[in-house]
Amino acid sequence: MALLTACSVQTARSEAVPALLVSPDPSVHAVLERTVSQALNGASANLADDALTRQSNLIVERRPLRSLQEPGGLHGRKLEKPEKFRLMTDGAECWLLKSSDGSRWPLPGVRCVPEA
Repeated sequence: MALLTACSVQTARSEAVPALLVSPDPSVHAVLERTVSQALNGASANLADDALTRQSNLIVERRPLRSLQEPGGLHGRKLEKPEKFRLMTDGAECWLLKSSDGSRWPLPGVRCVPEA
């Protein structure tokens, strides 16, 4: 009996793999944008409606400068590298993995499936 219990626990949570969103409705999109914003220290994140539905990678570039009040004015450039994320799942939960530091950002209420 103990062997069967151990097997069922092992299959419930398998190794983390890249994933894709399932049914990304507006509430899922809001969770995704909020989580990316938090991972970027509060910077706003405007993501495409189909983000993470066709591939598990998400690349977020900083918004270009659009104001004379900002350093560099209208022609200034942000020289920061884009931030890379990957949607991951272990079969039970979905999260974003931030490539630059390996941090894991949970996506509560979001469903995803392993990427084929």
